[in-house]
Amino acid sequence: MATCGGGRRGATALMCAIVAAAAITVSDRAEAFELKHGSGGQSLRWTKLQVTYVVDPSMDAAASGGGQAVTSAVTGWEGIAGAPSLSTAQGKGGAKAGLDGQNTVLFAPTGFAPAGNALATTVTSYDEATGEIVDTDVVVNGIHAFAVLDAKARPEDDQPRVATDGALVTDDGESQKQRFDLLHVLSHEIGHTLGLADERSDQGSLMYAYTSPGDAAIRVPSPDDINGVDALYKSAGGSAMSSVGSAASNTGCGQSTVAAGRARPGDTWAVLALVGGAGAWLALRRRGSRVARGNLPVCAALAALVAIPAPPSSTHVFVRDLSPEAVARVVSVSTSNAGGLFETTLTVQSTVCLQDPCPGRASTHAWGGTLGGVTQQVGGEPTPTVGDLVHVVFAPSQSSDVSLRRATLLPMRR
Repeated sequence: MATCGGGRRGATALMCAIVAAAAITVSDRAEAFELKHGSGGQSLRWTKLQVTYVVDPSMDAAASGGGQAVTSAVTGWEGIAGAPSLSTAQGKGGAKAGLDGQNTVLFAPTGFAPAGNALATTVTSYDEATGEIVDTDVVVNGIHAFAVLDAKARPEDDQPRVATDGALVTDDGESQKQRFDLLHVLSHEIGHTLGLADERSDQGSLMYAYTSPGDAAIRVPSPDDINGVDALYKSAGGSAMSSVGSAASNTGCGQSTVAAGRARPGDTWAVLALVGGAGAWLALRRRGSRVARGNLPVCAALAALVAIPAPPSSTHVFVRDLSPEAVARVVSVSTSNAGGLFETTLTVQSTVCLQDPCPGRASTHAWGGTLGGVTQQVGGEPTPTVGDLVHVVFAPSQSSDVSLRRATLLPMRR
């Protein structure tokens, strides 16, 4: 009987193809949802059945139809099994971001200092011990221009991308002269209020960290976004079980972890492929096939090369980063409540000087912090705590003050 590819050599080639295909499948894990975590590493989530977002009248100043855009953004996330049921209510005006028991979506016409130059930011207050979210606010940053764009709107060629949230982005001001899709920005931020973090590899995800002016391509959660919420709330045993159906949820995937590298149906096929490839090699080896034994290292090398995930493209990231001048350890923190918004003063001690001069000890300011068992997180990174190592950039003056960039914080503990 004839064999595919000419006997043993054909079987060996088939084994290589199977192993390489399995490697491709496994490497696909690189593109997966990300979850927000507190300073202690705990996942952040709601435990209540119903979450209501209060739409501040200022949203209509952000863009024509801004208030309705909030409702549309919230509706896009509704109906994921296990997650809370979502709704909106009209606010009276004059709302501020911070811990006040009201989940507000508002527009800051002159900018919002904690947001830096991001398009918007989410302020999340949660129980430090459990990660239970108790209050969340979305602030749209008025230093940028917004509009509810036509659904078919796409960016012009070579448009820079700007961070939606979580990073301090600097540019030459050109992005501030063009309009960003308000519905996309709001939908992205609502994902943060549910416990999702920025996604930095899957550009088709609503939670992808960057967007371009004039781009209305993505306004609703992708399957990966939905998987993130689904896994996050299932891991809590459905404590915030939604009364709405589960049409938007992937309930049969057997996801047993909320980590970014969650189980996927494709992983099963990868395992089967690897097992099948190994079995083919063993069968050939029993026959004494020198060809199979000789080609196995080549197959393994090819599989390893294929399995290396391609690094995400950075050509679209329009960010000017500052070079850190030192690695410092946080030695003390002091947090205060300024009208519901937490502010923390940190004292840091330089441990590694990357540039000279390098003051031994200095103080700095950060938004967020912990008070009375409640932790507030502004944007995507938790406020450093005692023992954390951080990158610092010293102030240009001769004082001992330093300026911390949230994007350069190191998630390392003592």
